[in-house]
Amino acid sequence: MVCAALALGTLLLYAPTLTFDFINWDDPQYVINNSHLNGGLGWRGLAWCFQTGYGGNWIPLVWLSYMLDYQFHALNPAGYHATNVLLHAASAVLLFLILKRMTGTLWRSAMVAALFAWHPMHVESVAWIAERKDVLSTFFWMLTMWAYLNFTAKGGVGRYFLVLLFFALGLMAKPMLVTLPFVLLLLDWWPLSRFQTKTPAGETIRETLACPVKTCRQLILEKAPMLLLAVGSSLLTALLQSHVGAIAALGRLPLLPRLENALISYCRYIEKLIWPVDLSIMYPLHIARPISEIVAVVVILAAISDVAIRFRKKFPYLMMGWLWYLGTLVPVIGIVQIGAQGMADRYTYIPSIGLFIMVCWGAFDLVQLRVSVFDNQILKSHSQSILGGLCLATLVMCGFATSKQLQYWRNGGTLFSRALAIDPNNYGALNTYGLFLYEHGRSPEAILELRKAVQINPNGPTGHATLGYALYRAGGRDEAAAELRIALQLKPDDASSYFELGSILLDKKLPGEAAVQFALALQYDSDNPATHNLMGKALAMQGKLDEAREQYSEALRLNPHLREKGP
Repeated sequence: MVCAALALGTLLLYAPTLTFDFINWDDPQYVINNSHLNGGLGWRGLAWCFQTGYGGNWIPLVWLSYMLDYQFHALNPAGYHATNVLLHAASAVLLFLILKRMTGTLWRSAMVAALFAWHPMHVESVAWIAERKDVLSTFFWMLTMWAYLNFTAKGGVGRYFLVLLFFALGLMAKPMLVTLPFVLLLLDWWPLSRFQTKTPAGETIRETLACPVKTCRQLILEKAPMLLLAVGSSLLTALLQSHVGAIAALGRLPLLPRLENALISYCRYIEKLIWPVDLSIMYPLHIARPISEIVAVVVILAAISDVAIRFRKKFPYLMMGWLWYLGTLVPVIGIVQIGAQGMADRYTYIPSIGLFIMVCWGAFDLVQLRVSVFDNQILKSHSQSILGGLCLATLVMCGFATSKQLQYWRNGGTLFSRALAIDPNNYGALNTYGLFLYEHGRSPEAILELRKAVQINPNGPTGHATLGYALYRAGGRDEAAAELRIALQLKPDDASSYFELGSILLDKKLPGEAAVQFALALQYDSDNPATHNLMGKALAMQGKLDEAREQYSEALRLNPHLREKGP
């Protein structure tokens, strides 16, 4: 019944997403303009999935899932949204079953799973088609934990191989799963009690007998194959992200501001999980922080850590949940800065589970009078009713907040206008909102918003590139070319800016100069059929017909639908 309630509640809550559009941020790159999806699940497509670092990540299972969606739904966003929702619901059910099996508790396990399924902070991971990475990788995270429970209970090479298989599949959906071996060690401590401890007399003690005990060294060695996979995934991700220029260098963003942002983000995530208001698709990275703010977050984090350490024996879930939260956020907390955001709601998708465990188990102990300060007869006699009422009220508020947050995800216009309502100086939101306005035929408004974005952040290459894109299509070719050249000075490996600049030069009947720009674009994105197509046109205008034919052939190979549109 709990599984059915979790699944049905999640599906009903997220049902409105089936009417939502694609978002004009990452969705075009991942799905709409991804020509590799056109062929569906053929051998060529399968080979591309496993050989490409497209988008700066090696995530073959994500591309496979998109191809499967394309096979059935083409470019109808409803099908892609449905897949995300189904994966999210499945992960929630698995989380409940895993916690129930590990701890033997029904309602606390159900409450953690319900918070995971219905919390508004998780809307971004589910309602955003480009975040298939989150919901798909988390599904394999849950399967890995389930397989691990089977292995710890019964042992066997086959069961351990299944753990490795699910873990590897999860890494092929999103490399954030590199922290999973660390989480399994935490589970070994609580609630599985697999760590071998000794009394002063030398006797082994433990709370339960569900799994055979092992020494700390044995448990770490047990995770060695998983750690090797995690290291390999991390190195590959760092290489690919560096190749696309997504990782900020220390010279551009020093270590101290990164550490300050990491500490503040840890606290802000907790704040938003407790009181989820003003949730935004973009949180700009702020470099200069008041020293008072840094001191405050250090005190808060130190205080929570102190409580978790002090009560680690009496309430071990506090330490386990806190380390789960801190540890699983490490890849995305900003020490290695990827992108321009200071934080993101989607980064809490897995880490929040640790905090939910702390809260749910802690609330149960408080209401059950295991903390002496609440010792009174009234609370004793009505503890179950009080606990049930608190849980119900919390879930109703979560459902209401999630339903409200979902409405902002209808399309790029509603989403980024909401981000601007929260922070009018959010240059990233200004830039993407301006692009949305342009794509919907509102060029004057679009250019106005894009100019604001460039004024707020003149050193942002994306702002200049998008402004150049809009100006070119509005007829301002010379001003557009100037903006694109600024963008390329700031980011010399931006294939799309080279493509736009080449298109302008081609329009101005300068095919030789245009071909140079298209060649640079293909250097950084060799699989773009539109670039090959216009490169062919530039070569044909110069009389290089054999070379032009090669470019046209490659464009048609990458996207056969270009045949319908012509050169």
